[in-house]
Amino acid sequence: MPRHRDRHDRGMRGPLVPLAAEPPTRRAAHEVRAAFLAHRNPTAAAWFNECLTASLARIGSLQPGLLDHIEVGVEEVPTVREHDTRVPLAAAMEASATQPARVVVYRRPLEQRSTGRRHLRRLVHRTVVEQLAALTARNPRDIDPLVGDEDD
Repeated sequence: MPRHRDRHDRGMRGPLVPLAAEPPTRRAAHEVRAAFLAHRNPTAAAWFNECLTASLARIGSLQPGLLDHIEVGVEEVPTVREHDTRVPLAAAMEASATQPARVVVYRRPLEQRSTGRRHLRRLVHRTVVEQLAALTARNPRDIDPLVGDEDD
């Protein structure tokens, strides 16, 4: 490899480590950077999914078997009619002959209501617990004793 001349006493110029047989492509470097940034600062949707997963894991550890016959899903926004005055944060649907019971959590309204990521985590958990309590005819504190301790 040719060496560049030493200009202005800054030392040798040129690569110090021999390059691989195929240099990394620009796309590969972009994908590595995107993966690194996604790990450090997840997108809003990824953070919301983490919050929901953590909530379901906590509920599953506190109440084993509660979530066995209940599907939990996420939608961006609810379908709202013109005469509705409030936007729902979630919806619970009882089981039918063809479908299991379901809880649908609406991401955007919960994000709008929260003041930050920590508050969003608590709000998602509280919302899921309240919907499960409505489905199972239980008190929310029976599902998670700490659910009402913080103000949301």
